[in-house]
Amino acid sequence: MNKQRIGKVFGWILCLCLTGCSFGEAEVLPTAFASAASAQTASAPPAEETEFAIATPADSEPLLPRSAASVQTTAPAGTAQPPTAVSVSPTPSPEPLVTPQAQAGVNIRHEGFGENAACVIVLDPGHQRVGMSEKEANSPATDVMKAKVTAGTQGVFTRIPECELTLAVALYARDALLAKGYTVIMTHETADVSISNQERTAMANDAHAAVLLHIHANGADNKNARGALTICSTRENPACGELYNESRRLAETLLDVYCARTGIRKEYVWETDTMTGINWSRVPAVTLEMGYMTNEEEDRLMASDAFRCAAADAIAQALDAHLHP
Repeated sequence: MNKQRIGKVFGWILCLCLTGCSFGEAEVLPTAFASAASAQTASAPPAEETEFAIATPADSEPLLPRSAASVQTTAPAGTAQPPTAVSVSPTPSPEPLVTPQAQAGVNIRHEGFGENAACVIVLDPGHQRVGMSEKEANSPATDVMKAKVTAGTQGVFTRIPECELTLAVALYARDALLAKGYTVIMTHETADVSISNQERTAMANDAHAAVLLHIHANGADNKNARGALTICSTRENPACGELYNESRRLAETLLDVYCARTGIRKEYVWETDTMTGINWSRVPAVTLEMGYMTNEEEDRLMASDAFRCAAADAIAQALDAHLHP
């Protein structure tokens, strides 16, 4: 009887020992498999990452979709960095992709649609980042020489360069005109160009445009000077006097609509034969001076996106009214 009990006790002890060994193996094996699986995953990215990932050189920037709120990027193989989200802030009006042609100063044509598609409008955002002090003829009818283009003025209070303000308004106006069906040619879509006033005008001439509009902002020694004005040639201009009637009508329509839409004080239509961009034009050409960047109220107003959209809408409405009276 005692031997049987001793045998049972010995059996229990043996079972416990065997069971304890199996538990120990059970704790170790999953860890080993997990390590092997991790090593395999690190050496082979998931299929979806391999399919959609685009290798980008370290010294270049990836092209990000402008309409997306964020873009998922993956850390390069062999690094411990987790995937990160790159935020892309949407803009009220899509910023144009700056193509090599735009950087080189080649005019950018945006095709319209419907009945207005055959009507070409050329928008010239005034000035550029760096001026060109070399001289060119101010008019084909005179020997007067002027700088090819200047850098323009800047906001006395906002410090915004004129070339950035005019480009922003022109891009909004481009979109508003495209929505009305017109074909729009931009003389440039970045401020970092080298295009003379003659070259800007030649783009409109070559395209047989219905209208050439130069978009500018004003400046004066008197900080209290304010208001908007438009510029066209005189009737007696020896180079483009035959375009006076239509240019003058456009200047009046544009100034009226612009001031009514933006609330900027109306100054006047200035007739002058001193503007290279008008003198060389073979199509109706007008310059809009949107307001004074030397006036604190107008400088700060023109810096706002709401104002720029309103100015662009006014430009589109005025051009449409001029072309379809």
